[in-house]
Amino acid sequence: MKQIYSFIGLPASGKGTQAEIFAKKLDLMPISIGSLIRDAIADESNPDKDEMNKYYNEGKPQPDEIVFRLLETKIKTLEGGILFDNFPFTDRQAQWIEKYVSDNDFSPLKVIYINITPESALKRIATRMYCPKCGVTFKDGETSCPKCGGKLEQRADDNPETLKRRIAEYEPGIKTILDIYQPKQQVIEINGELSIKEVEEEIDQKIK
Repeated sequence: MKQIYSFIGLPASGKGTQAEIFAKKLDLMPISIGSLIRDAIADESNPDKDEMNKYYNEGKPQPDEIVFRLLETKIKTLEGGILFDNFPFTDRQAQWIEKYVSDNDFSPLKVIYINITPESALKRIATRMYCPKCGVTFKDGETSCPKCGGKLEQRADDNPETLKRRIAEYEPGIKTILDIYQPKQQVIEINGELSIKEVEEEIDQKIK
């Protein structure tokens, strides 16, 4: 059976970085909800562009209907195992993914929860930059992208006030998913307060 994983956690928890590392190790196709949303907002032909941009700039999760449409379009192009970054976060999203798993010969979903405190998230976000061309996030100290040389910028939603709203929105969603999957023993909790390498090693140890 094909494998399917989900990485969840607060903004700036490092889940995106760890999801990319993990996907390469297991030859999984990573699907970042954040990247799908940012690409859709940048698409001038997207009829949902303005609505999505409003939610994005306010630090609020996108409506389920929009997320499902983006995922259905993306998944049609994929083969093999999948890794979701930042999905699912609601009961409906969990139901959607469970139906997808049962209909497409996947093993049960494993949720990897990168756990950090809201205080740590706020500290990290203050120095986070990203490359608009590559979509890759970097810590403070870089002025240009090491991959393409592009100028690094701060994401529109990377500011203290927006982050506080995002955390307030994310925490109930994370609790919802943990409440669904922990009783099924499908959650692997990771200490996200550690260094990138230490988090990677803890994931490797707990996945074995």
